[in-house]
Amino acid sequence: HPDLYPGGGPLAGLHSALVHARGEALFLLACDMPLVEPRLVAHMARLARRHRWMRIVTVERGGRWEPLHSIYPVHLAREAEGLLKAGQRWGLRRFMAGYRPVVVPEAEAARFCPGLHCLQGANTPEELERLLRVAEAGQSGFSRPHTGRSAGKG
Repeated sequence: HPDLYPGGGPLAGLHSALVHARGEALFLLACDMPLVEPRLVAHMARLARRHRWMRIVTVERGGRWEPLHSIYPVHLAREAEGLLKAGQRWGLRRFMAGYRPVVVPEAEAARFCPGLHCLQGANTPEELERLLRVAEAGQSGFSRPHTGRSAGKG
């Protein structure tokens, strides 16, 4: 779905996703993070469920939250829309800060994702190849990266 508030930045993208989501929450993942670790996502979902899907759940890396590897409750669509209507183009970390997110500390995340490779983006072909080598070597905790490529050899 296109953003309902074009030009509203990342908050507009999150808002559109929340509006169109089915269920009580959604997992927002950056399109450039190919090493999704299902066990970490499941752990995050357990934390979200424990908080009745009312709190953002995010991962911390390098002392910063990862807004594009987070679970957002759909009820936040109203708050995001209010900001967008007021002309606010907040970054996602600033938006998250207002809602006391549940934070998975870096060391805890590393138990599911050694080296935190699952939080690394691949913005160039070289970065993607490096992450694929990490996955193939079994160093990521998850050996089947999501690359958008077909599963067959060719």
